[in-house]
Amino acid sequence: MGRTSFSNWVRSRLDGKRVFAFATSGGSGIGRTAEKLAPHVKGAASVDAKLVHSAVEVKDWVRL
Repeated sequence: MGRTSFSNWVRSRLDGKRVFAFATSGGSGIGRTAEKLAPHVKGAASVDAKLVHSAVEVKDWVRL
């Protein structure tokens, strides 16, 4: 599957979905990740990014 085909495949499965990008280390920063990711997941209901330190923190975050 080529790059364009894969991108289209991903987008078709994200329509109306919430996208949560997370990092477990702050070394590279996560600052503008959601902003940079948003154009690549068009159709997603929302895009958010956060630095997390535990599975519990991820679970609490995605329940919001």
